[in-house]
Amino acid sequence: MFTSRHLVEWIEGHIESGAEVRNDTLPQTGRVIYVRTSSGPGYNLEGVQDNLAFTLECRGADRNFDDAEYIAREVDETILKNGGEPYEFLDGNYMYFIGRTGGPPAELLVSDTSGRYAFTCSYYVTVATGL
Repeated sequence: MFTSRHLVEWIEGHIESGAEVRNDTLPQTGRVIYVRTSSGPGYNLEGVQDNLAFTLECRGADRNFDDAEYIAREVDETILKNGGEPYEFLDGNYMYFIGRTGGPPAELLVSDTSGRYAFTCSYYVTVATGL
């Protein structure tokens, strides 16, 4: 079964920013890429593949807008450049494709009294279902 942990593993293996990639809890501070899964378009090819949606929230160092934007742009560029290459995980799960659902990352416009900046973008991933 394909989970958000697979996305974390793939992103960690492809980025160079050093940001921590998380799928469980969003830490209070620090450079982080947070993976949040959601419902996607569903099955295709008679159930052989499933399309899942996910959102990435990228946060830079505290009080550092440029760092947040850099992390978001780096992971976005990584997905666009490498997302078309099929990938097999050690547990046998297979990913066919990762793509963006719309435009590039945008600033998350939520006021933050601690001075943290974040960017967000939505993507989808096509995986083997094992059916």
